[in-house]
Amino acid sequence: MKRIVPLILVCALVASCFGRKPGTGEAAPKAAAFPTVTVPGVITDPAEATTWIAEHFFDEVTTVTGLDSTSLEQAVGTWTSLLTAIPAEKGGDAVKGYLARLETLSGPDAARLNDLVERYLYDPNSPVRNEDLFAGMARGLATAKNTPDSLRTHYAYLAEKCALNAVGTRAADFLFTQNGRVRSLYSVMGDKILLIFGNPECSACRELHAALDEMEGIPERIASGKLVLVEVNPDEDAIAKAETDRSYHIRAIPSMYLLDADKTVLLKDAPAERILTYLRKEDAI
Repeated sequence: MKRIVPLILVCALVASCFGRKPGTGEAAPKAAAFPTVTVPGVITDPAEATTWIAEHFFDEVTTVTGLDSTSLEQAVGTWTSLLTAIPAEKGGDAVKGYLARLETLSGPDAARLNDLVERYLYDPNSPVRNEDLFAGMARGLATAKNTPDSLRTHYAYLAEKCALNAVGTRAADFLFTQNGRVRSLYSVMGDKILLIFGNPECSACRELHAALDEMEGIPERIASGKLVLVEVNPDEDAIAKAETDRSYHIRAIPSMYLLDADKTVLLKDAPAERILTYLRKEDAI
């Protein structure tokens, strides 16, 4: 299920928000429409505009009652897609802004939004999933005034799990079996390490391998040693499963982590396309 907004649509959204305000001759907005985000005219850089939209996306939301499910989901899908297009710290700021706006909404409105945001940022099948951003959201919701008591423990648990191996931290070391011998993650040497939790019998895992083989730049990096693949099968490797159950939050396979030579997490549980985009940007620097 791919709901990610393509970059061209994100750019179109940004362009449509530049300094536009309702004026004479324009159609009146529908009563149940999601509020339009208007970028201040002083912001002319597209990247800055994208960040501004993400941070202020919910500023004018006072209720979502009466808004049809499709429109609301489209809005949440757009926002979470924008979060993947801006710097991580700005994404965190945008989540804080979202949480602040939730405090002004009714319990049912907040619950409706939270269910959608959780699906996009946390569901393992979402192409815009981001556990780091969701961890910040879950921490806030665990103590938010309009979070039902029955859900506080749920959000606190998810916040704790999503904080494991956050981007920018050193990945937890663990033992796994490779070619009949036990080794540790920290023993793997490489400029970049692509850690894949999967299973050869898993159809999605086979599709991932086929996609990686066809992605321009990936096979070349692997052949040159610039990118080292570490494949771990927690379904069959009892040693790896025992250790990763404690130190990793693997919700579905395949799950990929991109690490640097020091085992610092660069990308966490990221789709193949996002990993390739990261590597290409690094090559351009």
